[in-house]
Amino acid sequence: MKKIFTLTLALLITCQTCALAKSLGEVDKRVDELKKFYSLEEHVEGGYFSEVYTSPFVQNNRATAGSIYFMLVKKDISHFHKIDCDEIWYYQEGGGLKITLIDNGEVKEVLLGKDTKKNQQFMAVIPADTIFAAENIDKQNFTFVSCVTTPKFKYEYFQLITKDELKKLYPKIPEKILRLAYEKIPQITAEVSK
Repeated sequence: MKKIFTLTLALLITCQTCALAKSLGEVDKRVDELKKFYSLEEHVEGGYFSEVYTSPFVQNNRATAGSIYFMLVKKDISHFHKIDCDEIWYYQEGGGLKITLIDNGEVKEVLLGKDTKKNQQFMAVIPADTIFAAENIDKQNFTFVSCVTTPKFKYEYFQLITKDELKKLYPKIPEKILRLAYEKIPQITAEVSK
């Protein structure tokens, strides 16, 4: 009886391991498909993006809106940053994101995804000049979103926020939040559009 139990347990573990490996293989395959189809490139904040729309309407020498596709894969982090325009994130597919926002020292979290039973939303609005970061809820999965900014995003108004900067701004911020910030600003290796 003990041998049968041991063999059954071994088969069960093997089956679960195979199912997980197949699932992870499917995640990797889908990520590769999305990167190729949408020409996604690495973003300095973390993750992958491609610019897809610029409004033809201009106000104060700036397009009134712009849009990108954006994807985080597994343990990727969209590190803490802020921009000078409102940004709206729309969930498209994948495991869902946790967006952490810091507004005047108050930390808020928004869950972006399709599981309304877990309080996930299909859309999240990030007000201009809010410090925010994002990460996958399921670290073995990916999340693919669309983002719209108004006015159009410009790199000259984009600011990565380091751990030291956050500590100076908000001395009591917990370590679990600080982990979403870069220690040092990475070098930008690719030319970015302005």
